[in-house]
Amino acid sequence: QDIHADEGVLAVPAVGLLLPLAWLTGASLHVRYLDRGFATAAQALQVEFSRMYPKLVFRTELFVDELTDSPSNPKGSAVLFSGGLDAMYSFYANRQLKPRLVEVFGTEFPLANEPYLQQVRQDSTLFAEKHGVPLSFIYTNIPFLFDQRAVIHRFAGIRGKVGGDLWKGMGYALGYLSMAAPLSARRFDHLIIAAWADRETARNAVQNPDASSPATDEKVTWSNLRVEHHGCLHRYEKVQEMKDWLPGNPVRVCWYFETAQALGESVNCCRCEKCGRTIVALAVAGVDPRLCGFTVNEETVHCIRDRLEKGIIKESQLAKWWVPMQSHVPDHIDDDRFGLREFLEWFRSIDLGAGKDTHDFSRMMQKTYYRLPYPLAVTLRSTVYGVLGEPYWLNRPESESESGAGSGKQTLAHRSVIRRAAEILKKEGWRSLWFKILGETIYRRVNVFEKPLDSPT
Repeated sequence: QDIHADEGVLAVPAVGLLLPLAWLTGASLHVRYLDRGFATAAQALQVEFSRMYPKLVFRTELFVDELTDSPSNPKGSAVLFSGGLDAMYSFYANRQLKPRLVEVFGTEFPLANEPYLQQVRQDSTLFAEKHGVPLSFIYTNIPFLFDQRAVIHRFAGIRGKVGGDLWKGMGYALGYLSMAAPLSARRFDHLIIAAWADRETARNAVQNPDASSPATDEKVTWSNLRVEHHGCLHRYEKVQEMKDWLPGNPVRVCWYFETAQALGESVNCCRCEKCGRTIVALAVAGVDPRLCGFTVNEETVHCIRDRLEKGIIKESQLAKWWVPMQSHVPDHIDDDRFGLREFLEWFRSIDLGAGKDTHDFSRMMQKTYYRLPYPLAVTLRSTVYGVLGEPYWLNRPESESESGAGSGKQTLAHRSVIRRAAEILKKEGWRSLWFKILGETIYRRVNVFEKPLDSPT
């Protein structure tokens, strides 16, 4: 169907996607038209995020030539849908409303990965048809419009804390919500975004800053649209509520699409921390993970158990996700429990409180890296990456440090820097090592410091 929206609503996606970048850099935005309600919301959001990130000076001004009073939308509901557990729960709890599913592509995985994109589209289409609800896809290339490493570096430096990035810290909820604005015209006046945290965490957004919280999401509006931040429950609680409905509804939780493809899985790698905790949550609740899009075999169990035994999962992640599940494992398991009975009996008795954060060195090195001026930091990164192999601590997404899932890049990431240097020295000598360093710092990276803005690439 065609989009029929006035100029003020059509400008909402661009403004919503650019605002976090403007807040980070201190830039101002100037647009010709903008919906009056969204302009007011933008100012309120700036105040709210300034409470979450007191070290960031919010100087952004939003200049609008003409504020528009957009026509009211008809009564109707929509859910921002990803196929994940949280989004699935928000649909389940509101399914009587027959909400439209709105799925955004281009932020979690590149649009160029057509086989994976087609698989996700097919799964979502089958889900929508099964439940008799409309489905809309939105495509964006926003992650590729700016230097992501520079943005991560600046955000981490200002925040004074490693882990996460601008998209997770301020961008994704506002971005997803605003991208739905043109679609909402003449279709719905109620937009649901799934909560990622429980009630306590959600209530303390200042202590637990994130791009999505009731305090920020529900300030977003345009026309007569109302945003609802839905489902502030622990993920296990959501599984418990859906346990009779979930079988036969595949869940997509995995960020490691390349690993899933390499392993011949559909959309979940069934190896990473997030897949592991979802599989365990389903099994503890009495739901067969195999009926929800996961493979359960000896390798799956080995990956989950190995990660817990070796303390690869951070202490904070254990406390947030795993300990609450452990308390719900039945004292007596009479059935095979989908091939996980032995694991669950072991999981029930393991001391998760004994886990420790094994990434102290990683955190220390990342903090040092983010304190450097960006040109110097990117030169350092280029040198280490190009000459010695990328160390596991360098500009590494937080989700990778928690998961340990394997892809080609991660194999490289865990390579010993010292061992690689020794290999070059032994096989090629000092001269080769020296020229590799020069090639990666001076000769190859000049374009980091000067690049014409009119250059197409």
